[in-house]
Amino acid sequence: MDLYEQLSESLPVPNDTWTKTDILLYKLITSVLATGGGGDVSKLNLEDTQLLIKIAVQSIADRDFSTATNQAGQLNNDATIINHLNNIYNHIYTLNQNHPGTSQATMANSSPVVIASDQSSIPVTPQATESHLGSVGGHSKNITPAINTTAVAYSIGDCIGGVLTLAMAARVANLQTLLQSLHVKDANNQKQPFSILLFDSNPVNATTADNAAFAYGADFSKQIGIINISASDYISIDTKACAPISGLGRVYTPSGSTDLYAVIVAGGTPTFGANATSLFVTFGFLQD
Repeated sequence: MDLYEQLSESLPVPNDTWTKTDILLYKLITSVLATGGGGDVSKLNLEDTQLLIKIAVQSIADRDFSTATNQAGQLNNDATIINHLNNIYNHIYTLNQNHPGTSQATMANSSPVVIASDQSSIPVTPQATESHLGSVGGHSKNITPAINTTAVAYSIGDCIGGVLTLAMAARVANLQTLLQSLHVKDANNQKQPFSILLFDSNPVNATTADNAAFAYGADFSKQIGIINISASDYISIDTKACAPISGLGRVYTPSGSTDLYAVIVAGGTPTFGANATSLFVTFGFLQD
C-alpha cells in the first residue's frame, strides 16, 4: 500500500461537528489523494498550499525503513514528495510575486485589478441632494408678495393685505434663513408706521382679514419675529415714499416647509388704493 492509499484509509468520515477548517483540509487532502498525489498544485491558493506542505512533511516523518524493500520504496517516494514540495515552492513564489501585499503601495508595486465585463456604469451627473461638499458663493433671495389693499382708511391695529406668504424664504425645508433687509414702497405717500409680524407657519387661527383688527387667536406660538417701520424711515420722492431697511440680520427657521408668513399690522391710519399696487414690501434673505 503506497503513501497516498495509507493516507486515504486514515481519513475520518466528515460529520456535523467539523469546523470550516476541518472541512477545508478534508477537501484538500481528498482532492490530492484522488489523483495519487498528481493534482495540479498551480490551481491551489496560498492557504491550500500551506496545508499541502503539512501533509507532505508528515508523510516524510512517517517513513518506514524497517526493510530494504521499504527503504528502496521510501527513497522513491521521497523523490516524489520532494518534487511536489518543489512545485509547491514555485507556486508560492509565483503567488508572492503576483500579490506583493495588501498594504497601500505604488501603482507599479500593487496587484492589478480586472474590472468585470458587466460592470455597472458609475454615475457622474451631480444629484439634487443636500449631501454635497460645499457651495461656491452664497444664496440670496428677494421676495415681494402681493399686498391687496382697500380704499377704506385703516385704523391702528388693523391688518393690511391679509396673510403674506414668503415662498421659498429658506432654501430647504426646516433650514434656517437670514432676513437681511426690507424695502417698503408706498405709492400713495402715506408714510404711516406699521409692524410686520413673522410666523414660521401659516397663522390660520389668527384674525388676518384685510382692514380688520388683527388678533393672534391660537397662533401666538407661531410668531418668530417682529419688525417695526416708523414714519421717520420713509423718504419721499415724486409724491411717493420709500423706506429702505438694511442690516437686520434676523435668523428665522420655517416649520415643516421652506415658507415663512408675514402679517402687516397698521400703526397709523393710512389710506391706500383698492388694488395690489399701492403698497410693496420686498424681503431680502440670505439663505444657508
